[in-house]
Amino acid sequence: MSQIAFAAAISLTTALFADSGGTVAWTDGFSRAPEKPKTNQDIYGDSTEDSSISDQYTDHAGWTGSLVYLGGAEGVLQVGSSKDYRFGTFVTPPLPSVTGDVSLVVSMGSHKYGPSGGGGIVPVSLLRGGVTNSVGSVELASGTNFCDYAFSPGSILPGDRLIIHSVTNRSDTRVMLDSVSLLVGGPGGGGGNDVVTDCTAWNMAGDVYSRDFGNLAGLGNNSPFSAFLLLLPEWQACANSDSVTNVKENAGTTQYGGFYVYDTASLSVGSMATESASFAYGFAHSNGTEWVATNVAVSFDARQLNNKNPAVNTLRFEYLVTNALVSVVAEGDWRTVPELCWTMPLTTDSAYSFAETNLEASIDLSVKSGEHVLYRWVDVNEQGRDTCSAIDNVLLSYSFRKRAPGLFIYLR
Repeated sequence: MSQIAFAAAISLTTALFADSGGTVAWTDGFSRAPEKPKTNQDIYGDSTEDSSISDQYTDHAGWTGSLVYLGGAEGVLQVGSSKDYRFGTFVTPPLPSVTGDVSLVVSMGSHKYGPSGGGGIVPVSLLRGGVTNSVGSVELASGTNFCDYAFSPGSILPGDRLIIHSVTNRSDTRVMLDSVSLLVGGPGGGGGNDVVTDCTAWNMAGDVYSRDFGNLAGLGNNSPFSAFLLLLPEWQACANSDSVTNVKENAGTTQYGGFYVYDTASLSVGSMATESASFAYGFAHSNGTEWVATNVAVSFDARQLNNKNPAVNTLRFEYLVTNALVSVVAEGDWRTVPELCWTMPLTTDSAYSFAETNLEASIDLSVKSGEHVLYRWVDVNEQGRDTCSAIDNVLLSYSFRKRAPGLFIYLR
């Protein structure tokens, strides 16, 4: 079992994932509310009926389970435990038969509803021919943050089902399931490789680079990052050392970490760091001219979308000149530009609020013909609950040292 990255839920489409060299064999992002039973059920065996919990959960998509909480929000299933310390399960519908480089990606978090602290161990198993085989386990932190986890079960045979158990060492914690995807090949869980191939550098021969993110309208919540790349092919985003796998959409009121398109007065791109992950995102430019780029004027709008979290947050801007197209989290001589870093002003937890500033700076650099320069924004995990940060209206303008035409006389 390997943790992919903190990037919230995956909801991939086969066509877009295939563009990245892989196939989505099956996925379910629960774009529906949990289906309640037609009659109340005696969950606890003591004639106490509780219509908010299903001990024999089933829905039209083929999911089954026990001790499934039915009061959750649309798009999330929750499973927990009963007062007699029985622990519930989610069971997927039969998965399609696949072979090759197979990954089962599960996005889940925990929800504490009792006094003992929350969090705990979640076993994940594959049910094959009536036999349950463990494929790994996840230790979830207390709270409701979603993480994506990848499991390598080997080949999937006809009729195989995935079982996600409730937390086994806590009686007052629900597992919140946000999506499950069966991936074959392609980018899967991303990776921490320095050299990247799924990003196409923008050629600075165009002199001026401008992005206002209006073209992301309609991208949709939980879109695969490959869909984002179709619209902004020069961009990258990483959680810790791994490429993010999906892009969420929110108005800046989320409590879940991830890489986001924020839909407020205008669209912006940003992230919310958590105790599990810091984020870096940005883009690559290449010098396709015959000259040396000597200066770049940079400006952008920086936004804080305060989700009632009181921590002081800083958004850091850095750049790297390199002879290869590398990841935004690759090691190297990254240069921080203080004029383009922002300590966000909102620290209240009493109300949703909004702050924005425009930052600009002139950067002297040297990018030779054929070289690359990467720009990134770094959103690190701060002490306490983090806030939502974003950027908009990005504008870069290059200056070049051009060889002047003339007559050269060589003397012997």
